[in-house]
Amino acid sequence: MMNQRFYKRVYGIKDFYYILEEAVNSFAVLRKARIKNTISKQFQERIMLAVSEVNGCEICSYYHTKEALKSGMSEKDIQNMLQGELGEIPEEETIAIFFAQHYAEASANPDSEVWKRVVEIYGEEKAKAILAYIKVIMMGNVYGLAAGSLINRFKGVQVNKKSTVGLELSILLSAIIFFPFLFIKKGISVLFLQKN
Repeated sequence: MMNQRFYKRVYGIKDFYYILEEAVNSFAVLRKARIKNTISKQFQERIMLAVSEVNGCEICSYYHTKEALKSGMSEKDIQNMLQGELGEIPEEETIAIFFAQHYAEASANPDSEVWKRVVEIYGEEKAKAILAYIKVIMMGNVYGLAAGSLINRFKGVQVNKKSTVGLELSILLSAIIFFPFLFIKKGISVLFLQKN
């Protein structure tokens, strides 16, 4: 991970809310994908590493490096992923990894034509599972960027100059409010859909 640049991106509170809502809304798809083993553990970790590399989340990169090693990925493959290089990933995963990088680079607003291509290649169920993993790691990255930046700031390590202590604390503390609110909102919308 020595050549990886951390804290490349800074997300605001509005970004965090949107990304958190997208992740919460994808939990059911993620749970179903895990039960059906729609995506292998190595494939999941490649997605996590690809997105974490784009965002520069030190905490997520560290955690998912450990998980990737546990899944059997080689150190070389992990190093390539953390440097934004695909290396020797399985050919059938390439488009998904490109999409994961695009999703992160587009700050969770991917091009609809690119998404259509992912659905064409993987089919709707697998494409939605891929997207669910991307959305969850985006949520983790935004939170991890704020937490890591704040920790490093107090250690005297240089972080992205666009970030502030106030922004980092507001993201960390807003999760306490946003998570319950989004779960309640999701529950209400499910109940409303069941009645209609």
